[in-house]
Amino acid sequence: MERRIFMSFQKYNKHFLMVGASLFLATSPFFVLADTSRVATTTKFKDIRQNLRQEVQQKRQELKNSVQDIRQKFMEEVKQKRQEFKDQTKERLDEIKKKLGEQRGPRIEAFFNQMVKKIELAIDRLNNVSDRINSRLDKATTNGKDVTAFRAKLDMAKAKITDAQNALNDAKLKYSDAIKSVNFKTAFMNVKTLIKTVTQKLKEAHVALIDVTNSIKGLGEKEATTTPNH
Repeated sequence: MERRIFMSFQKYNKHFLMVGASLFLATSPFFVLADTSRVATTTKFKDIRQNLRQEVQQKRQELKNSVQDIRQKFMEEVKQKRQEFKDQTKERLDEIKKKLGEQRGPRIEAFFNQMVKKIELAIDRLNNVSDRINSRLDKATTNGKDVTAFRAKLDMAKAKITDAQNALNDAKLKYSDAIKSVNFKTAFMNVKTLIKTVTQKLKEAHVALIDVTNSIKGLGEKEATTTPNH
């Protein structure tokens, strides 16, 4: 009987010591401080990650806005130059009539204007395709996808479109100069060579956009564009 009482007392005493030790550890300033420090460190790292994420997003938005501003200014300049060339039609026509006659002069002016219009329409279509692809890449970026490689391909295509537009502007200037040239035939041949250069650059831009379009099929969204034609 005494042994059973003694055994029960030992068991109770052991349980009491374990509970006491647990309460001591839970309320000890050292362990409370350690736990608080761990929470503070975790919170600090979370704040750092959040700040970095926000900073990256802000930089991306600033870069995007800068690119959009540059593109908008370029497109406004293109529009202005197109209008200027159109406004100068009568002046060119009067000059070319004097040089080549009432029949041949207007035919050459109409021929060149037709080429210019066809090329400008092709450039506009390629720009529209480029914009749709860019919009799709923006959405993918928002969804956390890495589109760096796709952007590089798109930038290459945009550069080729810009090259084509600049070459066309050059061809227009050369055409106006050719009308005033003493040797119109030779000067106009140089203009036609420039037009061939523009056409080649458009073909290269077209191929580049097809490459981007095929590449972004892996993003898992509905296709943002159809194959561009010109």
